[in-house]
Amino acid sequence: MAIKGGHLVARYLKEVEGIETVFVLSGGHIEAIVAERSRVREGLRALGWSVPVTEANFVWLPLGQDTVEFARMCDDAGIVVRSFPGEGCRVTVAEPEAGDVLLRIAARWRAGAA
Repeated sequence: MAIKGGHLVARYLKEVEGIETVFVLSGGHIEAIVAERSRVREGLRALGWSVPVTEANFVWLPLGQDTVEFARMCDDAGIVVRSFPGEGCRVTVAEPEAGDVLLRIAARWRAGAA
């Protein structure tokens, strides 16, 4: 971490399919992501989902054997998830609009409209 222009800048390096990616978060961006992650997590819990607590920028949905179908539903709605077949989906949280779409998909899924 470094201080730059009065803002806290966090750099996170990650190896993704052989491509090095650098994420830079500064100023109010971190707080906005934390707030959105909390909103989405609580929304999912209110729908009856079991969502573990996380400090990351994503939520985990334990879907088991339904993972691939849920991921397909998300993809059809324009939401990118990282699916782990047989286990669950990791959904990155950022924009509130995408969070709203995820919550609608999750509600339909829980209601059996998958």
